[in-house]
Amino acid sequence: MDAMRRSDWAEAAEALEREAGEHRDTAIINYRLACCHARLGQAGLALEELNRAIEINPGMRERAQAEEHFASIRDDSRFPAPT
Repeated sequence: MDAMRRSDWAEAAEALEREAGEHRDTAIINYRLACCHARLGQAGLALEELNRAIEINPGMRERAQAEEHFASIRDDSRFPAPT
């Protein structure tokens, strides 16, 4: 996503929501939305999207552990623990 590469997190989240269509409930879309929300300081939304991504694809749990976008929420007790 071009907006994500430009660090325009609000635009990126809006584009993901708008363009996801039937793919809205896929792990990668939820994961990317979680990244955007975390960067925007929206911890609750970020954690909801991240946990949904992990529910869909448990492999996302390990990926999230090293994701720089989640630095602001990693210490939150709701952040998924590593397996």
